[in-house]
Amino acid sequence: MVLWAVPSFVSTSRRLRFIRLGKPRDLSVIYRDFLKMTESPQVPTSGPASPFRSPDFVKLFLTNIAEFCGATLFKLATLQFLYEATASGLALGGLGFVMLIAMVPSTLYGGILADQVDRKRLVAACMAVAFALCAFLAVMEACGWLRAWHIYVVTAIHQAARRLEGSARGALVATTVPAPSIPNAISIVTLVQQAGEVFAPVLFGAAAMFPSLAPAFFLGALSYAPAALLPLYIGASGLANGATVSVKGGFAAIASLVEGVRYILGHPLLPGLYVLDWGMTLFTFYRELFPFFVAILFTEARLGLSARQAAAALTIANYSGGTLGSSLTLLFNSYQYKGRAVCLATLAYGAFASLIGSTPLLPVGMACVALCGAADAVGMTFRKTVVLVTTPDHLRGRAQAGHSLAANVANALGQMYVAAMGTLVGLPATMALGGALTWAAVGLAVWRIPELWRDSSGRAAAGSGSEAQASTQQHETAPDQGSDEPPSPAVTGRGMSQGSSRLLPEGAHSACASDCGSSAGPQHTCETR
Repeated sequence: MVLWAVPSFVSTSRRLRFIRLGKPRDLSVIYRDFLKMTESPQVPTSGPASPFRSPDFVKLFLTNIAEFCGATLFKLATLQFLYEATASGLALGGLGFVMLIAMVPSTLYGGILADQVDRKRLVAACMAVAFALCAFLAVMEACGWLRAWHIYVVTAIHQAARRLEGSARGALVATTVPAPSIPNAISIVTLVQQAGEVFAPVLFGAAAMFPSLAPAFFLGALSYAPAALLPLYIGASGLANGATVSVKGGFAAIASLVEGVRYILGHPLLPGLYVLDWGMTLFTFYRELFPFFVAILFTEARLGLSARQAAAALTIANYSGGTLGSSLTLLFNSYQYKGRAVCLATLAYGAFASLIGSTPLLPVGMACVALCGAADAVGMTFRKTVVLVTTPDHLRGRAQAGHSLAANVANALGQMYVAAMGTLVGLPATMALGGALTWAAVGLAVWRIPELWRDSSGRAAAGSGSEAQASTQQHETAPDQGSDEPPSPAVTGRGMSQGSSRLLPEGAHSACASDCGSSAGPQHTCETR
């Protein structure tokens, strides 16, 4: 008792210095704040490495490493085999169309499943399917039976399996760590994704030295094996708050989907963030087209690398930059203006994407790709933070599905667009035009959705995750308490999840100002009580 009372008292004395002397304040508010400051402390959750204090997060962390490595090896091997078998950039673009057809229904249904079934079992089952697909391709290639049409069929199944579990695995992050650690956990997951996708191309480069790509497919299967087992050992519940193990069908599933869509469209930031993602990806997507870029654009200063190794080197450069960008977000998770940060990162991405097509030198191209990866990782991390921190648990699966669908549909369409435009007008003109259109998309998004830049209500993502969780629980238990007290203005805020700082209705400003001591105004914000 004494051990924690001393630091609590010190923390209390520091915070009480900020009370403006001579300004009348509601004594009940001061007393309530005092109680919060002197609560029995929990395990520290503010440091960048705080999520690793949770054994469940460590298991999810290892699951993500295995999944990222397996998915990257699968992608590199299938793309390289398809381009070598067809020698056509349009064939790679056609693979994007197949992925689009597979991902849309699977992502939407995956979001519904993530809010209804055990998320841990869903992730494990889908990872087992991915393992089987990689093993199948390894056997087919080793026997010399693999053909281009096999790649299209297996890629469609693989894409569907990954999208069915992606929302569940993303939502598990918020259940394996304390709420204040969620932003750091998201940054770590993104960082691990980038690092895993750096390590996987190194393995692919080694496996590509063999005439056959069977070793690369076999390594992909080995990577997926731990991802099919580890989720089952996570101790935290895999069910969303209020969910049952029954799966809705028919009109109930449609109603659940509509509920998620309404939440996303009513959110003050998510639609604008998705527009930015589309603006930067649709016109400049390059990651799935590296064999095409190596054959057509980066033909000089290869440093003695084969075409396969040059494609792997570009992938390593891209995700090395992503690793750096994800690391930087750990230093800025307390930055309140998440929407503004995404806008600036998108502008930087557009500039670097234009430079990709400006040179035939492979080292220069690798540097530009690395810078694009860094800017993309910053924007992606902040988008995921807003989605998870400001969304109630019973909607997180569908909100994650919305984020995944927006990003991956843009990826598939961008893959088709860049492949077609690169074939018709050349890759330099395609990437230069894509960079300009990315800047135009940012300007349009900020003009039409000014909250992206002002980001007054997005401050919830700057660390009020604990408030969101507490308010969500209060919202769920309120009908049973029989209380006649009306909900606080923050709970009734426009389109946001319960318990996050946000824009208040006009009538609530004066009441809020009397409690928090701030002047009421049209852009005034207040934290949930």
